[in-house]
Amino acid sequence: MTPQRLRRVLAGRPAVEVWEEVARSAPRIRRALSEMRSHANGAQVAGEPRRGRGEPPGIEEVLAGWSRHARRLHVEALYASTTARGIEVFRRGGPGYPWRLLGDDEAPEVLFAHGDLGAARGPTVAVVGTRRATGYGIEVASELGADLARAGVCVVSGLAAGIDAAAHEGALASLGGEAGPKVAAPEGDGGRASGTARPVGVLAGGVDVDYPLRNRGLIGRVRAAGEVVSEAPPGARAETWRFPLRNRIIAGLSQVVVIVEAGLSGWAIQTVTAAGRRGREVLAVPGSVRSPSSAGTNELLARGCRPARDAHDVLAAVERACRAEGIPGPGRPPGSDRDVAPAGPPAAAERRLDGESARRLEGCSPATRAVHAALGVQPVPAGSLCSSTGLRADAVALALDELLELGLAEAAGDGWRRR
Repeated sequence: MTPQRLRRVLAGRPAVEVWEEVARSAPRIRRALSEMRSHANGAQVAGEPRRGRGEPPGIEEVLAGWSRHARRLHVEALYASTTARGIEVFRRGGPGYPWRLLGDDEAPEVLFAHGDLGAARGPTVAVVGTRRATGYGIEVASELGADLARAGVCVVSGLAAGIDAAAHEGALASLGGEAGPKVAAPEGDGGRASGTARPVGVLAGGVDVDYPLRNRGLIGRVRAAGEVVSEAPPGARAETWRFPLRNRIIAGLSQVVVIVEAGLSGWAIQTVTAAGRRGREVLAVPGSVRSPSSAGTNELLARGCRPARDAHDVLAAVERACRAEGIPGPGRPPGSDRDVAPAGPPAAAERRLDGESARRLEGCSPATRAVHAALGVQPVPAGSLCSSTGLRADAVALALDELLELGLAEAAGDGWRRR
């Protein structure tokens, strides 16, 4: 059952009841499936695997397969065998489920992980990029991974070859030792008590499937030192249609996304797009104008994306995100003497939310909270809000409209300010 279908058939209902409905092909399950575009008109939708050159399977074929499988599968035995292998199962809204994903419109209904995802509860940064990385990109990604981890920031990536792998190699190296042994930390600390945050890898296939094979050793070390998470069930292959779904989880778990090297298209650019939809700030590492591997990052910079020259630029963005979320910010890399204060309006940096404002912001999107955090007592032009939050103009406009309705912002001169 694909994530798209799972979301449709659950529809907020108790899983046990839905399982029984699936087993007997109940009319409600049939209706839920028929309402999906892929079955209504044969169109391909995200989360629906292709069937070669043919059409997607018909409703009756899908229902029969679900019913047959549900009747013969012993759920309790499957759960016991899964957890016995060290794989934990997290249901959306249940204990241990990553809180940053809860408000996501496309949040996975279930996640599988090695570990309790504690590292993803604090400051998090996704470091992504091309598989065809240059030596420059590998070096920058590795340095970013190491510096961010030492500052107490969890490094997230898709564990792909190239930039992703380099970022996690750096994060693991900062833990000390070849394998980067896991350090015990208090509940919810995410490993920061040791001074170095643990890494999180998001896989397209099952958490027990090493893909790509060339990164088998790295994936194993990330499993041992941090957590590996996936929406795909254990044993599932990393099929092409699963990568866009993986990328939305990378963006959702992260406060900030840093793209080191990328072409004008590809999985890394797709992750950036997913981050933008979720109001996450995106930073790009400048590259040579002669390098195809930097064509995408340089294009993002030309469109107004903030540059990531080193970890200090990234930490400034993380601090902005932490303030918006109301959680403690990261530390600094050892030997740092550079100011990492946020680059947003000074008044917004110094201002603290009162209880009433915090209450009104509850339930708001990350984009709305980020725009509110960037506002101060002095008017801020909408263009400056785009620069300080990393959001597109339409996202900022929607956020300002919501803040205006909540009584948390007002128009003033040529800009906006907090109320």
